Amino acid sequence: KNVLEELETSIKLREQVGKMYGADGGDPGHKYMVDTLKHVRKVLLVTRKISKIAKKTRKAQGSAFGGDVSTRVAASAGGADSSSIGGKFSALAIDDEEESDVEDEEIPTVDEEMVRSGNLPIMPPPAASEEQKRLSIEEDLIKGDDRFQATLFLQSLDMFMMSIDQHFDFLKKVMRKDPSVESVDCDSTLLLLMECNIAVNCAINSVRQMEVVIEAEHEHLSSFYHILAVVLLPEFIASIQSNLSDDIRRDKPYMATKFVGDILQLSFYARSAERVPGIVRRFVKTSKLKHAFVENIANAIQKGAQIEHMSPQEVAQNPWMFAQRGIEMPTPHSWLRGYYIGGDRNILNTQRLTQQIIGAVQPHTKLVSKGENVFGALWNESNRPAKKIEGDLNALLCELVLPELIEICKQAPVRQLPGHRELMPLLVALAEQLQENERPVPISLTMGLHAILTSVFVLQGDDDVSKLALASKQTWKKLFSEIEAQAQTDLPTPPNVIVNLNLFKEIVRLAEPVGPVYSPAAESLAFWNPVCAGSFLLFGTYSLSIGLGSATVDAFAQLRFTLHLYNSLKDQGLVSQDLDLVSNLDRAFKKSKSIWAAASPPEKGEYVKSFLMAWGQSASDASKKVEMERQTRLGAQTGAIRSQYDFFERRGTTRDLVPLSPEDFSSSYRRLVLHDFSNAIDDYSIRNCTEKDRSEYALFIDFVSHVNLIRDAVDDDEKDILPFNFVAVGGVLNQFIIELSREMGWDEMIRAFLATQGSARENVRSGDGRKLRGFATSDASYERTGLVVPIASFLGELDFSDGPYSQAAKNAATFMEAFFSQERKSACEVMIEPSVGLIQEGTAPSNPLQGSYAYGRTGRTTSDPLRAFIFFKHTKGGERKVRLIKPGKKTRYVTSDGETVAPYDGAEMIKFRLPMKSSGRYRHIASYSLKELIDMDWDGAKYISSTLKQTWVPYVPGYDSDPDDDYERVNVTDGKRQGLIGLTEDDVGLRVDIPGQEMVELR
Repeated sequence: KNVLEELETSIKLREQVGKMYGADGGDPGHKYMVDTLKHVRKVLLVTRKISKIAKKTRKAQGSAFGGDVSTRVAASAGGADSSSIGGKFSALAIDDEEESDVEDEEIPTVDEEMVRSGNLPIMPPPAASEEQKRLSIEEDLIKGDDRFQATLFLQSLDMFMMSIDQHFDFLKKVMRKDPSVESVDCDSTLLLLMECNIAVNCAINSVRQMEVVIEAEHEHLSSFYHILAVVLLPEFIASIQSNLSDDIRRDKPYMATKFVGDILQLSFYARSAERVPGIVRRFVKTSKLKHAFVENIANAIQKGAQIEHMSPQEVAQNPWMFAQRGIEMPTPHSWLRGYYIGGDRNILNTQRLTQQIIGAVQPHTKLVSKGENVFGALWNESNRPAKKIEGDLNALLCELVLPELIEICKQAPVRQLPGHRELMPLLVALAEQLQENERPVPISLTMGLHAILTSVFVLQGDDDVSKLALASKQTWKKLFSEIEAQAQTDLPTPPNVIVNLNLFKEIVRLAEPVGPVYSPAAESLAFWNPVCAGSFLLFGTYSLSIGLGSATVDAFAQLRFTLHLYNSLKDQGLVSQDLDLVSNLDRAFKKSKSIWAAASPPEKGEYVKSFLMAWGQSASDASKKVEMERQTRLGAQTGAIRSQYDFFERRGTTRDLVPLSPEDFSSSYRRLVLHDFSNAIDDYSIRNCTEKDRSEYALFIDFVSHVNLIRDAVDDDEKDILPFNFVAVGGVLNQFIIELSREMGWDEMIRAFLATQGSARENVRSGDGRKLRGFATSDASYERTGLVVPIASFLGELDFSDGPYSQAAKNAATFMEAFFSQERKSACEVMIEPSVGLIQEGTAPSNPLQGSYAYGRTGRTTSDPLRAFIFFKHTKGGERKVRLIKPGKKTRYVTSDGETVAPYDGAEMIKFRLPMKSSGRYRHIASYSLKELIDMDWDGAKYISSTLKQTWVPYVPGYDSDPDDDYERVNVTDGKRQGLIGLTEDDVGLRVDIPGQEMVELR
């Protein structure tokens, strides 16, 4: 039965693949394989029926002659023996229930009488066509299997991208409060963004794994281009194979596939035509084929690829290409038919652009766009949204995203960062590619970049992309400002904590541009697009907040002290059950063996023992000291006086402490970073998945299952772990313990005791006998260690007293509630949610008078001058007017036919928008404030106004002055002070290239 189910699955998959590449079921080799598999299925099903008849016959014969029917040979003279109908097919016999599960309308009727007489039905294989008769099992069907796997590879890419699209679509609905997601319980938009990027990261890593596996099993499919060749260009491979000699075809069975893949690969490179002749010559030499034949195939592949890469406008502009070939106008981007990686979302376009941009990388030079509209108009969420990914987002990828990411990956140690492969696989893939840039760009890298474009395409509108970018950036900055604050703390802190904080705080530069940027939007869209923003948030949360936080939050025992105190006070009703921050920590660490030796908070009577064991005492020694504390309290009630430090007079035995690790308290860290899915139960990803579905879509089901299991764990951590920076939490708890000790008078008591010890402190040893050194022998360390005594004594009262509790206990409870009610929680929270307010706040840095001019046209030298531009207009009186415009620091650079041209829409430039005042005069553009100009999208450009005494004034399309109008008075002095009128100090001395004139220097 299992064999039949697997066979049925194989047939269905191959039929699906055939339909993807033609209504007739694909190429002859593929159809022949499907027909053969169907024939095998039919044979197996018929033989099962024969076996059933044989079984019935033997049973009847066994009953007649007695004995074991399973071993008895039929003895009737006229009956068929077991060898004729039993032996051959007995292993195929199935029960009625099993047979009912198998459906096949094509099974012929089996005549039982004929079977009993030994006349078995004959089932000849399907007749082969002339083309199929020429097929060779070794040369064609094995290659057909390659094509089958390669096609599934492409189909999987589409399914991965579908999942990514759906995740971002869900985020968009939540941000826009779509009624369909009203029931979703999520307090954090940034948390949803992180979940979207969990899907992206899992997809990138899954595709990377697919690449490794397919290359290991099929050496000739060594790159994505060879996979494409097998799927998309089988006719070229077949044509070459049919012309090779038998010896060459036997010795080098995949040389045709490699050649077609190599030629196809070149079509994704810049100036590919220059490299084709060399590959052709080498192949002619090894294949012994005619040069003209091989060259024609190479040219046909190159032209087909060129057509595939063309935009519709380019197709219309180059009809000669198709006329020469005598074919109808093809549809560009038609090679891939998957909805999420084909058509207007074509991933091959992203692959080609990525291959060409990365191919232009130089070791010591940053890529900066020349701004000549090489890649089309630049995407703008408000003014120029994308209608499709292919084309509309080309400039975004090539001019903004890739140059910045490439430069950071060239210089930052991305592959040495903790959790890099799971949290930032896109940057890791890019860094690896830059290390081995001679190899073709892997599709796993392109997958990540295509996910960026998909996320922008899905989320654009209502400033949602901008809101997420700004909120993510501010969250990142806040995280590192908290780390910086802890690194500069004045509170007693172990030196190794300070060293780690100072080391990790430098990672903030991972999300900052290196060198000059092409435009102000480059930083926002390169580092804070939805995919990169989500990756940085994942890294910040899991490697820093949780990972680094796990090493610092209890580095001075502040977490253990706080939670043991809180648990006992809460248990006795002395503090609130829901005390800000500390109640979150109580829930987060409730199963931590680092905090609780028994992996759970203790009950009354066990407070002291649990605390001592958390400090390193053995269970037996802790029990003895608990009894000492109980007796001490009985003695105190009868007037006995004992030193509290008698309690710890003898060190006793110790136990190994369990270090606090991230996975100890964060289940999502274990799933996401450690990729640990042991003991995982997926209740919904595969709930309705049949065995056939699992067989057909195993890789995708595993991907979905892992994503869902990680998201389940994220939901578990959502309230008490993920919102907090545990580095900051450690600082708050350290402050709490210090202030509590001061409030309770414990600090003075400990200092007084230490003052009596003298040289005895120098001989103190650790539990394993080693002499303490360094910070361990400092006053701060001894004072923190000394706190064990008063805290244990304090817990002893709660353990052994039934109340009323002492004033000291009440004071401690009062202080704890007061301390943690003072906005301590918000000081440790790191997530900043997107809002309109954030967008308004974020517009301040867009001041066009700040920053620097774009790299390559700074005006500092004659080799990189500012590029002025001119435009013509008519005044209201009909006079022809020429404007010379000096670009601003935010002005886009646009050229046409080698000349710099105005980067503004022509229709906007001739409109007159200056409002007329009640006085009958107009308000001059020079009288507008900086805020007003920014609101009008002023980019910093200026022109010389004849209506204001030939002075440089702001230029905004449609708002320039007219000599026929009267204007209100302009406060020129104030305008110059603000830098709005005239030249600023930064502008004086800059070189400006004016079209049609010599270069000038601004004065």
